[in-house]
Amino acid sequence: MKAILATGLPGVVGWNWHQRQQRGIEPPEWVTQRVDAIGQFYESTDQEQVLDFLRAYNVRYIVVGQLEHALYSTGGIAKFAQWNGTLWNQVYQNGST
Repeated sequence: MKAILATGLPGVVGWNWHQRQQRGIEPPEWVTQRVDAIGQFYESTDQEQVLDFLRAYNVRYIVVGQLEHALYSTGGIAKFAQWNGTLWNQVYQNGST
């Protein structure tokens, strides 16, 4: 998740290699743990796990575009439409994004 759509809000991890370079004083697992957490978030169909992720990283916008559709399972992606209005509110759509 890069900086979200020019909102000025940071992504959960940013660009993986850049973060590894810039976070040299952090434990090396810092970036990989966040990358793994993002994957788990997109794949999860467990509402509590999803909410824990959103709260832990103070997520304000979620992007579900072509990349997410290609990388993550149909079940994980389906939650975005299913839980719209419950856990989040869709604020923008353009094609399949």
